[in-house]
Amino acid sequence: MNSELKLDFTRRITQSNSSEIIAILYEIFFVYLEDGREAIENGDFEAAREELRHASTVVQHLKDALNRKYELSAQLYPLYDFCQRAIEKSNYRRNVVGIDEARKVMEPLQEAFRQIANLDQSESVMKNTQTVMAGMTYGRGILNETTVYENNRGFLA
Repeated sequence: MNSELKLDFTRRITQSNSSEIIAILYEIFFVYLEDGREAIENGDFEAAREELRHASTVVQHLKDALNRKYELSAQLYPLYDFCQRAIEKSNYRRNVVGIDEARKVMEPLQEAFRQIANLDQSESVMKNTQTVMAGMTYGRGILNETTVYENNRGFLA
């Protein structure tokens, strides 16, 4: 994952509610999974190992975010566990079979969480973050992102 994409994900997370953060985690997972696939296909197994390790870490974050008071979490946990094992299988076998298995499980879940995030109207989880506003600059057809700093950033007493 390149640094520009990391910054974009970071910015989006700081402005998101809890449902949107889960949807973003799925996006991050698929970026790492595809980077791992490309590395395996190019024969760069060290890069593949690193990318797949990151993908597995994202799945661990999804597992940790499960709310155990709902029955759905008991059904999602084994799916996430399967995906982590499939990713590891691709890692040690140096092929994309496990990546494809994980993708088949995670794609429908990603779509479901994306729909949930669209319905969730709750506030952003993070407080005291930068307000990000995007707008057109003076250049024709150029969209620049501007970060607006607020005076209340930092620790509140």
